[in-house]
Amino acid sequence: MKRTTSVLGLALAAALLLPACTGGTGTGVSAGTELPSVDADGNQIINVAYELPLSGGAGGWDGALMSAGIQIGLDRIRDDLAAIGVAVNPIINDHESSSDTASVNVVKDIEMYRCPVIFGTYTGPLATMAPVCAENQVLLINSRAPGDNLVGLSDWLYNTYPSYAACSAAMADCLYNDEGYRSLGIISDAGSTSKSQHDSFLAAWTAVGGTVAADVEVAADATDYLSVCAQIVQSGAEVVLMANGDDSLTRRVITQFIQLGAGEMGYICLASGDTGYGAEFQVPCYTSQVRVYSDQEIIDTYCSDYAYQDYEWEAASTYVGTMVNGALLLKQAIGYCHANGLDYTGANLKQALDTIGTFEIMGGTITFLEGHTVESPIDIYRGVGSDIQVIRSYYEE
Repeated sequence: MKRTTSVLGLALAAALLLPACTGGTGTGVSAGTELPSVDADGNQIINVAYELPLSGGAGGWDGALMSAGIQIGLDRIRDDLAAIGVAVNPIINDHESSSDTASVNVVKDIEMYRCPVIFGTYTGPLATMAPVCAENQVLLINSRAPGDNLVGLSDWLYNTYPSYAACSAAMADCLYNDEGYRSLGIISDAGSTSKSQHDSFLAAWTAVGGTVAADVEVAADATDYLSVCAQIVQSGAEVVLMANGDDSLTRRVITQFIQLGAGEMGYICLASGDTGYGAEFQVPCYTSQVRVYSDQEIIDTYCSDYAYQDYEWEAASTYVGTMVNGALLLKQAIGYCHANGLDYTGANLKQALDTIGTFEIMGGTITFLEGHTVESPIDIYRGVGSDIQVIRSYYEE
């Protein structure tokens, strides 16, 4: 979900990024420059790139939290890596939520900084970077993009976050079999995030026996959604999928649904991680939360630091937690190479992921399945006002 951010959030993100590279510009290193291979303590340096959204509405919230997660994660693994003579140097770039920018950044990550592994976010940038990484045998790890088209996209791309398919299947089953909804309305835009949510949930909904009363697409930059909202209300839809990744658009649409007297209709915010709209608009709001991607320390620390309301705590902690778990995954891959006398190349780190199988992360474990995706416990939340409850859990171990 894309949000605006607080001044504190931006300040924290800026502070965290000072030692690394920002804006895709690096640290002024030119091609061919010999980079340090060891740190002051004699540890071998491994450059690891992070391609994040750090500007705009999305970067202000998502990027700030993920930047914090990088810092926490690297702090947690620093001593363990130093014990085997390794230090990670983070190369942090802003892909600006743009595939074009990511295509430029990934070349710098590989040719200038010689990174054997890149952590990426957002479906479009990851899809753009995947073939470049494969061609250069660089490991690409998807930290938090649930796009179904990333599953099986490349043998060099590993998705550590469940796909929309997993979230959709859980949500559709819960809404149809537990909540009793039968008729669905969908409102989406032309963006890649919206299309992924639309297609994934539509398939899951029809699979459980649900019907589609209305399926409308709107322009993301429109300001008046009254006619399309009226179309969905008049269709008799009982619940509506808000298939988009833009927070302000979702707010405008729900506002107009309420103006039309549809306050009792249920609203689905697929994989958004919170029930904020239900609290804000006093309407039934359903969302999914990937449970094992955080721990109480992160929830306690970063919810208070960012001054989020209660209903946003889990969402905030998830963005931080995914990057912490990425560091834990990296530590285990590096440890495998060290134990087996292998250089820390992309190919050898990939071999580590293929061989280890199950990885310890916060709150549990993940195992890569076919297509390099994962299945993790997912909770379905229902929120109306301050009444927020987990109503069903899926994929329990």
